[in-house]
Amino acid sequence: MDLSVQNLMSPVRVVSMKTIDMDTLNDVLLFTAKKPVERICVISDPYQVPAREKLIEKLRSKYELTVLTRVQPDPLTEDIISMLPECGNPDIFIGIGGGSVLDSAKAVSMLYGNTLNPDEFFSGKAGSSASARKFPLVLIPTTAGTGSEVTRVGVYRDTGNRKHTVGSPPLFADTAVLIGELTAGMPPALCAATGFDALSHALESVWNKNATPATLRASARAARAVLENFEPLYDALTGTINLDSSALYDRALSMTEAACMAGMAFSITGTAMGHAISFILGEEWHVPHGKACAFTLEDCFMFVSQYEAVKERLIALAEYIFPVTKGESALAMLYDTIVRTKKKMNLPFTFKDMNITITRNEIEKLFARSFDDPKMKNTLPLPDEKTVYDLLEKKIC
Repeated sequence: MDLSVQNLMSPVRVVSMKTIDMDTLNDVLLFTAKKPVERICVISDPYQVPAREKLIEKLRSKYELTVLTRVQPDPLTEDIISMLPECGNPDIFIGIGGGSVLDSAKAVSMLYGNTLNPDEFFSGKAGSSASARKFPLVLIPTTAGTGSEVTRVGVYRDTGNRKHTVGSPPLFADTAVLIGELTAGMPPALCAATGFDALSHALESVWNKNATPATLRASARAARAVLENFEPLYDALTGTINLDSSALYDRALSMTEAACMAGMAFSITGTAMGHAISFILGEEWHVPHGKACAFTLEDCFMFVSQYEAVKERLIALAEYIFPVTKGESALAMLYDTIVRTKKKMNLPFTFKDMNITITRNEIEKLFARSFDDPKMKNTLPLPDEKTVYDLLEKKIC
């Protein structure tokens, strides 16, 4: 997949490679830092990912490396602050991991050597006026879904377990490196969750008040590429189909590029109601983010499809994805594909599927704060509280 034209939408330069190519990666570091690189601070996490460990060891053979792994899912602000004294005066930062690692790398590289107050940064009060990063940043995803490598957004969790979305231009990385060999190592369940995160990014950019002709084009390309590559990659990771290493890396890279493309789209539009709802699931029950996004994706689809302007956008998208099918039939095919893929990948349709017991009153109490979330306000048409509560009540089974 050629991202060269798509990359015009993003200030982040994207480099793709099928396998770990150290010659190319050395050039990436040199050209990103604009000077010879000697010391690197790598932000990672404590989980063992063989391909990532291979990459880190290759970097260690050439550079002086500081590796920091104090990263949890939905990264804690206190963990990020605690890593700042340990960065080792690097020439460049590299984040290698899933969305939580990449968001952590953004924050660490932003706050290191900066007079910016961490509390103001994580509260979002610094906003777009935040001081520029003083150190270059390269992000390398090991999952195909979050798109964090090309967004100006980070999601962080405070000591009260509230999740905060921080958006600021300095959070854009300088360079993103997509490596098929890394994302080919995802466990199937992680592939499923992060893949639905990517699909939700693409679709929520369509039913979004901030959509433009350019973002709609990018969203369509991303959604089609996700649906072309997501299920085959999942089948390969589960062993349902057999692919040799080369074919597996090709498929993983295509999915990673699709997720990156979706990231470019939603970096401009923002996400919408499904993501606003997902944050409550993460805060209250620690539901993994991609799984939480998948939970209401088809419900959000049905709601926004009632609005004629969005329905037209979705029909155009569906016809682009399924070119031999037209109109309402294409729209139904897209909806059915979402539902079928969710079922196949054992993603949740009901609260019971997530081992959550809840009542209508509790829904109204807990999900009320989703309406204070700017992501909810991006939704076209804007849902009222009764609509969302009714939608969620139907998922009590």
